[in-house]
Amino acid sequence: MNPNLILGPQMRPGLITGNSLPWIVRILNGEKLNEVIPNDSMSIIDVRDLAEMHVAAAENPGASGRYFAVTKSYPWVEILKAFKEAHPPYRLPKLFKGEQQLPTQFDFTRRDSLGVHFRPLQDTIRDTVACLKSKKV
Repeated sequence: MNPNLILGPQMRPGLITGNSLPWIVRILNGEKLNEVIPNDSMSIIDVRDLAEMHVAAAENPGASGRYFAVTKSYPWVEILKAFKEAHPPYRLPKLFKGEQQLPTQFDFTRRDSLGVHFRPLQDTIRDTVACLKSKKV
């Protein structure tokens, strides 16, 4: 599997660890991505969907090679607005100037052959924020 930004609730008990969740905490606290919304995109997958992809690939005798393990690439403006919706105290940075760049595009033929259904961004963001709040970070 070839994921990029993995979000969703941390399944392991205890402190927030890894790369993604501590970085999201810094974004929500206004320590990162706090001046201007990037005119770019980020490829995201929910950790639960990624786990389903691993299981589906392991159970499929025809599965081999690399799979794009991303739901899709979302514009940062969409991602940060979803965080604002899930966590109203979050302060959105200023919008970039100019036209929105086209998000990264993928051929999902191989990914979709595994039969995994992916959560919408808003659900993943909501569950990520709920996890962070439950851990009081």
